[in-house]
Amino acid sequence: QADIESSSLTTPSPTQIRDELLTYQTQLLAELSEAADSYVRRNLFTERQERKAWNTVRKEIAALSDFMTFLNQVEQVSRDQKQDAETSSLFLHLAEEPRLWVAITFGLVKLFLAWEQQQGYAIKTINDHLDVIKLYARLAQQAGYQTADQMLAIKHIARIRGAEAERIDAVRVQIRRGQKKTEPTFLDRKEYQRLLNRPDTPQGWRDRVAILLMYELSLRPSEVVSLKLRHVHLDEGTIDITRHKTHDQQKARLKDRLYPAMMHYINLRQDRSPDAPLLVRSLKNGQLVELVPLEAPEVEAAKRGGRRPSSPNRALYVKLQPSSSIEQAPRKETGNEPTTWTPPMTTRGLREHLHELGLDIAQELYGEDEHVLSRPRPQRPAPEKQINLTSYDGRHEWTRNAIRGGSNPIAVTKAGGWKGHSAMVERYYGELDIINEDIVLAR
Repeated sequence: QADIESSSLTTPSPTQIRDELLTYQTQLLAELSEAADSYVRRNLFTERQERKAWNTVRKEIAALSDFMTFLNQVEQVSRDQKQDAETSSLFLHLAEEPRLWVAITFGLVKLFLAWEQQQGYAIKTINDHLDVIKLYARLAQQAGYQTADQMLAIKHIARIRGAEAERIDAVRVQIRRGQKKTEPTFLDRKEYQRLLNRPDTPQGWRDRVAILLMYELSLRPSEVVSLKLRHVHLDEGTIDITRHKTHDQQKARLKDRLYPAMMHYINLRQDRSPDAPLLVRSLKNGQLVELVPLEAPEVEAAKRGGRRPSSPNRALYVKLQPSSSIEQAPRKETGNEPTTWTPPMTTRGLREHLHELGLDIAQELYGEDEHVLSRPRPQRPAPEKQINLTSYDGRHEWTRNAIRGGSNPIAVTKAGGWKGHSAMVERYYGELDIINEDIVLAR
């Protein structure tokens, strides 16, 4: 009887059982939360990079790679002063590991910006790099690897702008690479007409269509080369456009010179399937490359759209992504596999071809003798005026002509494929402002 009474006294009540279960479950959730927080914080950079376009991630990695170059140089100087023969310990990348940002301070960022200015970087590039550092500092602070004071000190570093930026850019050592230029190239009426006067060959009509799409419809280079024949509706006289920057779907009218040029060009095409690219590659004899035999998958992948230039930033980007987002699904065999394909023109090919056309036009109009075009380019005498064309010049020309023609800026913004504010529209609209129009002076 005593044993029974003792057992009845030690039996926990439902409230006690509930409290014990609540304590256990709370501890379990706390452990899960701690593990989840740790995982999310350590992978905050990668999670964001998965959502962004490759060009955005590449720009950010390139900016932080320059920051890493500066940090490695500082670390090298520090080791030399300490007579330390060990190799550099900066193995991980600032775009890869949020925990590295514990050591990134206001002073390091300011010294990095001064170092870039000393190296001759353009002020716009320095400002862009500063924006990337501010972004990743904010992410690191959100992940708990930067204090609020660290992040705010970096956030309040001012961009260089206005007259100060122009003054610094004017005296810096130029280190610009390649065919980049600071201002777009505008063509006068004679030069533009010569640009449109292409040879009466399939390649010549392709060039005319590409030029008109950029100069009279304001298409971006990537939007031009991604067009397919199914996007062109000759019966309606319209073309469907996908704006790559805003992902808008638009329909434009084929006006004036573009409609007959498009009709003539399509009539010259051999591959008229709906999914065939509108602009295709060409040969030196003026013929188009169409319906070529389909090669092995690895050879085909290397040719479609051109291979991406080798870059250490690309390797880091691939490393940061989970394997599921990189691995492509195996090609399904349906029994109806195509045996031929038509390679599209690439943005790089379009840019280089336009550049060559600009040099030829300058030689024809401003050179001493038009017959020198038969010589190799290095052997031609330089003309009085050079025409350095790039694939974005048409978009600048269209915007400026539309504004100067009296078009409404809102209509120009919509037709040009912008959303909201457009710096390009504002730039050319501002050229027409009469600053003293509303000023009345007392006499």
